[in-house]
Amino acid sequence: MNIWYVLLGASLIAATAGIVGVWLVLRKEALRGDVVSHSVLPGLCVAFWLFQEKNLFILLIGASVSALLSLLVMDFLQEQTKLKKDAIMAIVLAFFFALGLWLLIKIQYLGNSAKSGLDSFLFGKTASLLPQDVWIALVAFLLVVFINYFMKKWLFYTTFDPEFSKSIALSPKIANYTITFLSIIAIVLGLQAVGVVLMSALLITPASIAIVLVRTNLSKIFLISVFINIIVVVLGTLLSYYFPKSPTGPWIVVICSLLAFVVFFTKNNR
Repeated sequence: MNIWYVLLGASLIAATAGIVGVWLVLRKEALRGDVVSHSVLPGLCVAFWLFQEKNLFILLIGASVSALLSLLVMDFLQEQTKLKKDAIMAIVLAFFFALGLWLLIKIQYLGNSAKSGLDSFLFGKTASLLPQDVWIALVAFLLVVFINYFMKKWLFYTTFDPEFSKSIALSPKIANYTITFLSIIAIVLGLQAVGVVLMSALLITPASIAIVLVRTNLSKIFLISVFINIIVVVLGTLLSYYFPKSPTGPWIVVICSLLAFVVFFTKNNR
């Protein structure tokens, strides 16, 4: 029965990432998602350090705070310095990820036995999903679907025609805040499946494949992105289930990347 819980939870995580990833790619904010995915590690570690238990809900709150802080730091540096955007992203990503690794190493010296398995958040381990985790994934998925449905027009115009969106009073800032919120939900949710290091691939690669396959129909892009994500996550989860010594994240990303290479090569040679 546990494998069905795991597959259901993994599918919900994949569907959530598939929706959010499309907006990140279309808005050319893929690297921003990469920064956030690497910046959640300090929050995870601090949350564990404070509460001394590996409660997923508590860890996710810590990860969300850390992710939000990284975005605030990026925005602050953009406003207060003359550094290029890519340089700021690289600095913030490196700092937060290094801080997270340092905290993770320090936690290993704690006497608390609950620290066992905490390092699985680096590369993912969907086999550790529990029924309550599936419920959290379901709530997060429904929240993302709800926000995407009601904000779709806002996000569409601010993405493809910013000038027109301003003329009809659609604030780009609200769209940016919405994307940031959705990104944090998807990234924090996907930590158990793919891990901190490879989470950005779960967001960006399937969405990129979908956009290459379907260029003009946004609804189809969303459906294909979600479908690809679910397939690769389920396959990666099953492989890590039958090969328990290998983490889930690398399986998922390798399968997804191979599919991307095939699609990109095929489309370019038509």
